[in-house]
Amino acid sequence: MWRANASLVESCRLFYEADFITESDMDARIKREPFPPSPEMLLGTAFHAACEGTGTTDRVDGQNVIVSDGHAFSATDIAATLDHLEGEPEVPGEVVVMVQGGPMRITCRADYLSPYMVTELKTSAKPPDPLKHEPSMQWRVYALAYGVTRVRYVLVQLAQHHSGIYVVRDCQPVMHYRYRELARDVRIAAERLVDYAQTRGLAGYLEDRS
Repeated sequence: MWRANASLVESCRLFYEADFITESDMDARIKREPFPPSPEMLLGTAFHAACEGTGTTDRVDGQNVIVSDGHAFSATDIAATLDHLEGEPEVPGEVVVMVQGGPMRITCRADYLSPYMVTELKTSAKPPDPLKHEPSMQWRVYALAYGVTRVRYVLVQLAQHHSGIYVVRDCQPVMHYRYRELARDVRIAAERLVDYAQTRGLAGYLEDRS
């Protein structure tokens, strides 16, 4: 059996369809080589943690803030973001699809899971683009893995004020819906990942040893 996670399947799609993932980047992701997180990634992780209630409350420049991993977020903006987040946080899932050479187990972890919907929180310093994630394989894998009909992306633009507090400049929920050929599209994407790994001599890294 092969094994991958939703992020790796999506990385393979981006490798073929975008221009910012190089062959060496793709190889490193298949080999699970660690890489230093960017400041934007660290900020996003801290914001996720603050939304999940693991931060501490404080006051900065006369404002109530939630401090998470050294980042101070507006408590008012955190509360407003929580209105868009529904369900149990950090729920693992998986789905098995059949590809050439056998089954592939694709694992994932939903930011929030309700009985009918997965909600994913996406942060960026740039204004939200409602169309950016439509081609993504991530939400397609999630729809299969959790058996839901909808996957909602909550796109949050973060900005830092002169006081050092991060605020939510924009927040846009974008809904993606399950469709008839979704399972086929996930299978094709998984097969493309296996084909790439075999071509590069990296198929061993996709073998499921669990």
